[in-house]
Amino acid sequence: MLKKFDPNHRVLFLIWVAFLARGTFYSVQQPSWEGFDEWAHFARIQFLFDNHRSPTRNDPISDEIKLSLLSVPLSAHAVIDIAGAVTHDQYWKIPRAEANLKALQLKQYEAQQPPLYYWLSVIPYAALESSSLPTRVLAIRLFSVVIASTTAPLAYALARVLMPLERFALLVPLLIASLPGLSVNICRVGNECLAIPLTSAVLLVMLKARHPKLLGTVLGATLLTKAYALAFLPLIPTMAILRLWTWRKVFTSVALAVLISGWWYWGAFTTTGALSGEQIDAAATHFTLSQKLQAARSINWSATIDTFLFTHIWVGGWSFLVVRSWMYRVVESIALVAAVGLVILAWRRKFTSKLVLTSAMYILLCAGLAYHAVTMSLVRNTPATMGWYLYACIIAEVSLLTWGLIGLAGAHAAVRALAAIACLAIALDVYTVHFVLTSYYTGQIAHSATGRLEAFPAAAFLKFDVVSEIVKRLAVNESHLIGPAMILGSWIGYALGTGWLLVTALRFIGIQISKPPVPVEGSNSSP
Repeated sequence: MLKKFDPNHRVLFLIWVAFLARGTFYSVQQPSWEGFDEWAHFARIQFLFDNHRSPTRNDPISDEIKLSLLSVPLSAHAVIDIAGAVTHDQYWKIPRAEANLKALQLKQYEAQQPPLYYWLSVIPYAALESSSLPTRVLAIRLFSVVIASTTAPLAYALARVLMPLERFALLVPLLIASLPGLSVNICRVGNECLAIPLTSAVLLVMLKARHPKLLGTVLGATLLTKAYALAFLPLIPTMAILRLWTWRKVFTSVALAVLISGWWYWGAFTTTGALSGEQIDAAATHFTLSQKLQAARSINWSATIDTFLFTHIWVGGWSFLVVRSWMYRVVESIALVAAVGLVILAWRRKFTSKLVLTSAMYILLCAGLAYHAVTMSLVRNTPATMGWYLYACIIAEVSLLTWGLIGLAGAHAAVRALAAIACLAIALDVYTVHFVLTSYYTGQIAHSATGRLEAFPAAAFLKFDVVSEIVKRLAVNESHLIGPAMILGSWIGYALGTGWLLVTALRFIGIQISKPPVPVEGSNSSP
């Protein structure tokens, strides 16, 4: 007998499609090397393909990449280390100078990263080996988007485990698919796109508490993707403390994770003196524990956390574009309200073991990033860490946000509240895509003498000549595949995907709780 089709799966599939459509547009829209450290990540993939080995930090990058760095506009941050390069502000206003490759002594500084993402990315690189550099970059960007998009079904599966109503199982991935900061982060060449679904898979396997070997395998793969996964190791013994597993199962998981990834960390430790192999961590090894504690006490944590939150909520690529400060404060206020709801849940003793594990994962990554800020303070006298790293725990974050709303207002009201937050995320996305990112990358706006980004008038998008020039400029320096038709087509896909997410979120706000947007069987009862 055929199993009855679950309408929720149809909605989830459309969320997944919207995620991919939006990611495709972001990949096309972003200029070459605008992603965080993108050229260095790509250089490592190229080196691995050409030399059949992972690079060291002293290996050079290719002349092909050097030439591109002097030919395309870069972020102000990247230009600091690349003599002769120009910023996006300058590119549309000054003539291009002749490239001087000999002046560039650039090295493989992303050689510090664990290797799994780069091994996988060699596959699309090899398939397009003879294509132009921009085409290879675009291919790996799209490959990264596909990997990151698996976060949507993982979010659905986790919400089914964690949430009191099945409606949340759709709202959690819907909100995640709507986040503009996440889209900027994953639509580039870089290993964050793989770390996000792998970290989500670690949490899912832990919450189901059934397969210690599977947990060890997934955690080992996560450790081979990003070194910050070291922060998650304490979660496995926590499962024994919570009596979800026996200590024998804990040992099995840890042993398998170490067997899979330990060789890389041993090599990093013997080479750099730091287990993570990360360059700042390695440079901080000569500081004593006492010095690190002293640095932690002297840091202006208010300013550090503020920067961290800004770069977690939304930052416009490696150019570090930002929006108005009040927009960040609105999001921070929502997070604060949810935190109050979590406190209320804890006070009422409704924190289940699954919520404890979810909270522990999130807190452990935050603690790891706080340690990174301390080492940055010691090594570079800049106490900062980047908030986009926290996207690795985005499902845990949205789940805790949801439970905070439940603790404050109850499950039924939380459905509408979470849908309203998704609408706000979509509004921020539409604003930043059109009035910040696209306008800046095409020279329609620039930074003023005070460093403030100029505003782009909305009425300008109604002028055919302005839109035509924007489309033409987006295609400059890009793959031959990215012409005006491709740009318009990808934008239409973005608009349809984003519009569908908005309409679905609005349906959740307007529906009667007893009449969900799709038929649901076997819904769990609310707490």
